[in-house]
Amino acid sequence: MTLPPTGPWLRHDDRRDRIVGSSALVLAVLITLTTLWFSRSDQPQGQPPPAPAPTPSPSAFTADFASASDDDPVSIITDEPTCRDWEPINNALNADMGNGWLRRDPAVPASAWTDEQRRQHLAVADSMRAAADRTVNLAKATPHRVMRELYGQAIAYWRTYADSIETYRPPADHLARAAVNAAEAVNGICASIDFGSASARSPVLLPGPPPVPDVSPTNPDAPARYVDTPSPFCAEWNAMVADYAGVTRTWRETLDPNIPARYWAPEQRKLGDDTAGVMRQNADRTQLLGLLSGNLVAADFAALSAQYRRAFAMAIPTFALPDIHLDNTALRLQALTNQACYAVQS
Repeated sequence: MTLPPTGPWLRHDDRRDRIVGSSALVLAVLITLTTLWFSRSDQPQGQPPPAPAPTPSPSAFTADFASASDDDPVSIITDEPTCRDWEPINNALNADMGNGWLRRDPAVPASAWTDEQRRQHLAVADSMRAAADRTVNLAKATPHRVMRELYGQAIAYWRTYADSIETYRPPADHLARAAVNAAEAVNGICASIDFGSASARSPVLLPGPPPVPDVSPTNPDAPARYVDTPSPFCAEWNAMVADYAGVTRTWRETLDPNIPARYWAPEQRKLGDDTAGVMRQNADRTQLLGLLSGNLVAADFAALSAQYRRAFAMAIPTFALPDIHLDNTALRLQALTNQACYAVQS
């Protein structure tokens, strides 16, 4: 499930100019915010520093997670030991979703389903619950905080969508789309490791900001959805995703991932150079929105998406087939939060 394009490439010049013109401001604000969070040197003279926030008590579930001590900045993941165990879980679920559910009309409520449609939906709901149960151990085993969060959200959205099936109404389709994008983000991360693009492109990237504060592990058997109420952040995020889809539409429609950059025509190379600039601006905006969201998991997903998008942008001049997994990962991470936000606005 990819995001639908919303607008032609460079047809709305005023929108592109706004994006280009705001890039420096976005980056400046990002740096300023990060500095404010990590520095106390600008306290007013003569005023006592604010009282430190109380130290949260350790989570009762901390010992369950290999990632409990991971408080590092978010970066490209180059080694993930759970990918091998993830593959059969994902493959089994995809096979079950091929029972006709993938061709469903999400606008049809449960009250209007045929017996066959009901059977398809109930079978996929059972398969999602089974995938969620099997993924709990991966959330515990991964050494990376952001992978723990990603597995946790796949679990949460699979289960929530499955629970909605008996009385399904069209807005619940956003739950399914969030779950699918969480799973596809994991696929992209694992594929970029397996095919070498993560290790090849990550050395040139600076790490993102560390979590502020860290996200404590919660019950691995029953993770909560990370977006549970409408917010101004969601409105900004939805608009950003739509804008990006619009200005990169021609690039996505013309890129053949099987053709390396050295074989591109001059027009495609020029389009790639222009798109790389848009991608870098989008990465800055993504990370900034995550930092301003007040949502620690959303901030981690935003930072991870930004890192994969920057890596792909830097890869464009020497693009090769494995690099497409970097782009897919960034796309799916943004789509996950996009659908999570739509799910609470419906």
